[in-house]
Order: sequence, then C-alpha cells, then structure tokens
Amino acid sequence: MKKLLALILALVMCFALVACGSDDEAKTDDDDDNDIVDIGGNDNDDDDDDEEDELLGKWVHEESDEEYFIFKSNGRLVVGGDGEEATGEYEYDGDEIVLTVEGDDLVCEIEIKGSKMTLTAENGVEIVLYKDGKKPSGNNNTSANNNAVAEWVEENEDDMLAAMEQSFAGSSGMTCTSSIKVSGNGFTINININELTNVTADQKKQLQDTYDAMDGQFEALLDNAQLELPELEYINYNVCDKYGNVLAVIRTGD
Repeated sequence: MKKLLALILALVMCFALVACGSDDEAKTDDDDDNDIVDIGGNDNDDDDDDEEDELLGKWVHEESDEEYFIFKSNGRLVVGGDGEEATGEYEYDGDEIVLTVEGDDLVCEIEIKGSKMTLTAENGVEIVLYKDGKKPSGNNNTSANNNAVAEWVEENEDDMLAAMEQSFAGSSGMTCTSSIKVSGNGFTINININELTNVTADQKKQLQDTYDAMDGQFEALLDNAQLELPELEYINYNVCDKYGNVLAVIRTGD
C-alpha cells in the first residue's frame, strides 16, 4: 500500500502550493475583509425554485432506509431515525443548506446529482442520501468492500495523516491538521489550513477553480489507488480554513 500513500502525499503538496498563494492574497486583503467567507450561492429566484424542486421529497441514508430526511415545500423538514420522527425547518440556496431541528442548526454544503445527495458539514463530516426508491441495490460483496476500505484506512491512518501534515508544512511553510472519514467504499480527507482565516469569496472561488483544473490528477490518483485497493470507489478532499469552513471541494469517483 506504500504506492497509494505516496500518491496521496504527492497531491497534498499540490494542495499546499495552491493554498499558499491564497494565503498571500488573503493577507493583502485583511484590511478590506475581516469576515470568514460564507459558503452560500448567489443564484436568482428562478434558479432557487428549480433547485428546491429537485430537493423536495424523501431521501434515505445510504446505509439504512430507516434513517431519512423528508424535505417539504415552504422550508418544512421531517427527520427520521431509530423509529422516531422529528420536525424542523430548512433553508436552501443551491450550494448550502441549513437544517434546524429542535433548535439546533446544522450548516452543510449540498450537492445533488440525480438521485444522490451529499451533505458536507462544516467539520467535513459527510452524509450521503438517495431519493426514496432509487438507492443503488449494490451486491452481496458491499459489506466486504466497505470492510476492506475501512481496514486499509485504520491500518494506515496515523502514518498517512502525520506524513500529510509534514509534507504540507515542508512544501508551503504553512501548517495544517488533517483527518480521514470512511463512508461506504471510499474515504474523505479533510485538510484544515491554520494560516487561512480571512478568506474572501473571490479567493475561495479562485482556489476552487485551481483545484478543478487539476481534476485529471485526482482522477488519476483514484485509478492508481484502485490497483492497490480494488474495493475503493472514491477519494474526496475538503480543503478548509483554520475554523473548518470548507473552501474547496474535490470529488473523484461516484
């Protein structure tokens, strides 16, 4: 598995170099903007209506149909789990959704692709949901695949995170904290860059655009990783500021 570790570390250096440029720009603009960037979009009202239409309905958790969200019109929300239901509200702008249940708010980036929804909380935790009745049936090896990925991460996580943080500091002079979360047949790497605090919306967009231009490198990493770990279906990355606000998101696989 050393090849997979080496490939991931090579891309971490790319993260560091790009983020370093953003840090320089952020320092230049400190006097003009001292607010942490919001993760919202600026779509017009017509686009918002279309986006809310695709959101409405029941969405079940990837691992259990007994856990679900029901999004209703006018911002009404029902959350189900453990045989119980709770009602709440939501605010949705196409890029970000705020879920409010029993007075508690959860702010997430949201991505909807067909019948699949991915919610990414500010701390990098992901929730994957599917439209009710449209969740992939999978196969009898799904559980075994999940275990293989989880076992690989468990075995290599400490060494990988330590090497990532050391590599990041060495290539950029900046520091970061990192974590890995396994979900299904893949995992998400969260990188919190301690020097990034006052990031403007324009700087955030530039950072995302730069990583988007590197999409082929991330997909190539996944292809090579699958030679080492055939059960692996995706590797995702969240690049965050010091406080865990997501600045850029990279998705590979399905």
